[in-house]
Amino acid sequence: MNESKSDSIKQSDFIILIPGSNPTIDKAIGVIVIICMIIGTTGNIISFLFFWNRRHSSFPQRLYTIVSIADTLISLTALPVVAVLFNGRHPVFFNSYTLCGIWTLLFNFLQRFAMFMVLVMSSTRAIAILFPFYRVRKRAALAACGSFGVFLLVVDSVYLGLGELRFVFWSPAGCCGVGPTALPWNYTWTIYILQILIIVFTISLAVFISFVVSVVVLLRRKQISSTERDVQSREVSVTIALFTAFFLFCNLPLFTLQLLDNSISWFNLKRFLDDSPFIKWYGWLLSHFFFTTFNAALNPCLYHLRMKKLRSWVFVRLLKTRSDIGQTFGSIMMTHGVRVMEGGEEAGLVNCKPRQCPAKCSGVCFKIIYYVGHNISLHEEQGLSYNTTADKIIGALTVVCVVVGITGNISSTLYFWRRRNVSFPHLLYTVVSVVDICIALTGIPVVASLLSDRRPIFFDISLICGAWSVIFNFLQRFSMFLVLIVCSTRAIAILFPFYHLKKTVFLTACVCFGVFLLEVDAVYLGFGVLEFVFWKPAACCGVGPRHGRPGITWTVYIMLLLLIVLLISITVFVSFVASTVALVRRSKARNKSEKESRGISITIALFTGVFIVCNLPLFAQQLLNNCITWFHLENFLDSNSFLYWYGWLLSHFFFTVLNAALNPLLYHLRFKMYREWVSLTYKEKKSDVGRTLTDIKTTTRRYSMRLAEGEHPFLRTRRDSMLVTEGEQPSPSNRRASVDMSAVHANCVPAQQRARRKYATKRRDTAI
Repeated sequence: MNESKSDSIKQSDFIILIPGSNPTIDKAIGVIVIICMIIGTTGNIISFLFFWNRRHSSFPQRLYTIVSIADTLISLTALPVVAVLFNGRHPVFFNSYTLCGIWTLLFNFLQRFAMFMVLVMSSTRAIAILFPFYRVRKRAALAACGSFGVFLLVVDSVYLGLGELRFVFWSPAGCCGVGPTALPWNYTWTIYILQILIIVFTISLAVFISFVVSVVVLLRRKQISSTERDVQSREVSVTIALFTAFFLFCNLPLFTLQLLDNSISWFNLKRFLDDSPFIKWYGWLLSHFFFTTFNAALNPCLYHLRMKKLRSWVFVRLLKTRSDIGQTFGSIMMTHGVRVMEGGEEAGLVNCKPRQCPAKCSGVCFKIIYYVGHNISLHEEQGLSYNTTADKIIGALTVVCVVVGITGNISSTLYFWRRRNVSFPHLLYTVVSVVDICIALTGIPVVASLLSDRRPIFFDISLICGAWSVIFNFLQRFSMFLVLIVCSTRAIAILFPFYHLKKTVFLTACVCFGVFLLEVDAVYLGFGVLEFVFWKPAACCGVGPRHGRPGITWTVYIMLLLLIVLLISITVFVSFVASTVALVRRSKARNKSEKESRGISITIALFTGVFIVCNLPLFAQQLLNNCITWFHLENFLDSNSFLYWYGWLLSHFFFTVLNAALNPLLYHLRFKMYREWVSLTYKEKKSDVGRTLTDIKTTTRRYSMRLAEGEHPFLRTRRDSMLVTEGEQPSPSNRRASVDMSAVHANCVPAQQRARRKYATKRRDTAI
């Protein structure tokens, strides 16, 4: 066992009881799990490829695609539990605390997310059966799936960040689980368990009700018509009903055991479950893990039995792959035969043993896992409370946000700049896009610091540190004010439709606010009250008081910035709620102008919602930190290592850059004309680049042909021109040169046509 304090599980973390399990039963369950793992992995990968090619044909096909991905990951998570079952219930891979935590979070997330996907699938089909003329909104269902997944991740992250959970290996279950950090249980652990139980039982009850209703309606419905569409609809309904029945059958033991166990714990009843050795050693193993993996293996079998197109597609792919493998193997054997006949060192390739390849691959994988865990534990033993792997992950995500933010906001700036005179929101979007470009560019020095063990790379120079702090703080607060202007003007337009907004007033307010921010920083820096320091927990530079203890001037400065942030956030939230409520209560649009106005309002509401979600951690952390400082409270933020090393980094920097990257994606999703403009511009640029490359190739070929004749073309053309001036006949090569020049003049005609087309496109965009 590893002796590390942080990366290995302590003896107190092992919930190892007196061995009461039967090794024969454990190995039998392990063999069945291996079969389920192989069937689930291969079958769900094949199902995913099939449904991915047909994801646009119907909504159930798209849901099947997501379910196949979840089932594939669930099948892969069975490997560590199989190792435990074959080694006398001893933690093999779970000996590392890092691997134990990753497995627990991943398995619990996949299990609950798969439940929610079954709920979405069964409920949408029940609605389609009960209300045939009701159109189910696909985007709403997919948005619900994404929101539920984010909710699960946020709940686990919050509880882990607060230090209320720990990961333990429980030998009766044969896997790792989540437990409270201290005993007896406190209210936070009770809330966590209650939340999970409510999620599980609500989903199971809703799935059961939709399953019963859809089955009853299908059985009572009269004989279907002979049309192909009705037959296909009934087949899809029967398939989803069987899919739901398998889910209920495999998850019923888990629901029953969780309900009984928590009822016994809360009401202090006699633990009759532990009196039975079979329930004690195999209850949680079968209900929590085995049946989940079994369900993931049954789903691709159901797809194969119920879908004829899937069977034919697999058969065709299998034949094609077999022929390709045969051709490749034949070419390899031919090459091997030649090398063996020739002799030499290549002849040793024939002596390799294919049976040794799996053992070597597993050894390499084990070494990689051990290396990662050893590095993490080494950093923690040296006193570094932050995790370098997490820093690199955050750095990689920031790089993606920077690239998306720069490219997306540049294209959106060009688009909105051409339409800045069409409406006031287009002008505001132009300014927001420019600010987001600058915010994305400021993420480059922080990425360098995160990827270099939080060392000041660019921030080592005091001038760069000060300039970065001033620019980033200015852009962050100015973008908040721009969002305030966007959402407040739209709220006024929704609540008071006949009120005429003065654009110059709002633009003047933006300019005045920007000048105010710069003036405040300039005054405080001029009086020598502030200084710029590199703060390692945030991996970037910040502003602090010049002297050790903050004085009254520093307090006024912080109060001023906090008032700005809180007032802007409260105003944005109030205007967002008011506009959303007014949009929901308003009747449907009647004409085209009302539809366009409603679309713009929905876009601005989504824009404001994304801003609130990305800036809510910053508002909460700034408020808590300043209240702790002013009222001399216990600094629980710094006592928690996660909040200390990642609180300011995520809230102050990462979510700001993420917001700058999400805005152009929102423009692309909501503006149809913007998508058409991007595609048209891309095609024009691609054709222009192709023509330029063709012209370069043609010119290079002509130049090389002239050089092949033995004389430089420029000297020959110069000599022929001198002969023409003297009255002599030019050489044949000069005639070719004149013909080539005429061809060059003829190529100017397409350029003039492109210029006319570009001018016409510009006039059309201005008219739009």
